Amino acid sequence: MRQKYFELTGQQRAMLLAALLFMTASVIYGLALSPAVKAVQKAGSDKKVAIEAGKSMDVQIAKLRTLGMKNNEIGVAQTETLRANGNEVLYSSNVSSFMDGLRELNERLGGKNFRLEEGAIQSAYVTLGERNDVYKLMRLPAKISFEGDYSVMSNFLFQLYALKRMIKIGDVDIQTKGYTGDIRVTLDLGIYYVEES
Repeated sequence: MRQKYFELTGQQRAMLLAALLFMTASVIYGLALSPAVKAVQKAGSDKKVAIEAGKSMDVQIAKLRTLGMKNNEIGVAQTETLRANGNEVLYSSNVSSFMDGLRELNERLGGKNFRLEEGAIQSAYVTLGERNDVYKLMRLPAKISFEGDYSVMSNFLFQLYALKRMIKIGDVDIQTKGYTGDIRVTLDLGIYYVEES
């Protein structure tokens, strides 16, 4: 093979050398540079998506700031609108009995070691009516934990969902204790209520 190379003319050698360099460059590009180029293109695409999401978030933040400036209190008409949408309104005077009701519900279903931790009360807002007027609510974050078996957990969550109160169920953490069938449930709630004057 070496002898055949030296029998080639200078022009043929140059063409062979150029072809070998081209093939080597193609292999290097395919193995090393192509994935890097694709990664840069993907990063550029991801950046565009992030910029669009950021713009959307800015619009939402501006909207929330506007909402925060309006502190309309919920009245009878707004309460009726909430009820028409399937939500029962909880008033501040009923919050503690509602929390006691959650404990009783858990005990009635067979739950054990019920624990309720209340967080700091926060302001929240809801839009109602044809004009989407903004009304102020209060939000009480709470963490509930209890022990039981699968049926206790599923029944408690089902009953909680069926209460039709303005409750947002957040994270639900389920931990099992070995193979005993006993589970420990921790769930985060946002309980919304109307502050009474």
